[in-house]
Amino acid sequence: MVLDKTGPAWNKGRIHYTGAPKEVCKAYLDQFAKDIDSFLNARAKELSPGGLMALIIPALPDVVSHPQVTIGSELELGIVSKANVDAFNVPLYFTSPKQLQQIIEGNGCFSIERMDILDNPKHHRVMPHLGQRAQYIRAILEMLIVKHFGAEIIDQLFEIYARKLSESTIFLNPEYRQSSYAALSVNADEESNANLSDCNPERATAEGRF
Repeated sequence: MVLDKTGPAWNKGRIHYTGAPKEVCKAYLDQFAKDIDSFLNARAKELSPGGLMALIIPALPDVVSHPQVTIGSELELGIVSKANVDAFNVPLYFTSPKQLQQIIEGNGCFSIERMDILDNPKHHRVMPHLGQRAQYIRAILEMLIVKHFGAEIIDQLFEIYARKLSESTIFLNPEYRQSSYAALSVNADEESNANLSDCNPERATAEGRF
């Protein structure tokens, strides 16, 4: 969490790292890496030495720019104060295969047996009704928004969001394709599993295939 309002990572006027300065993007990446590292450490305690774990993680190819998160503009329409908007960040990060490989290598508890990008073209057609899509996003973000802004703005916020979705060129373009996932299988290293304190960058042996 970034608390310094004068620092370069303070995400003023945004609720996501889309279009933000590089310091904001790095803060998102650092938090994502910390969370994945904690996840891997916990799983290393559960798996037997040499055990396999399959993961599917939302991701973007290394050469693709970050996706747009549009709900932030609705929060700036006078429903809430700008100060509250500045202090709110959606905890959603789309990693790249290279970043994910580096994080797993840095953890050192697992080696990557295989990693591929699962491309899901025209993913929005799975949910063609824009009202349904707005409800889908609401189900994901509602409690986060309520905790920060209060429950009284929720209905109005997502009514505006649904209306803006209907005007979006992304969903009006049938050729739009953005959704991808990193699918990988990781192997619990026998030595690091026996001694979890050895899970560190020097012990990493991950090898990814993209």
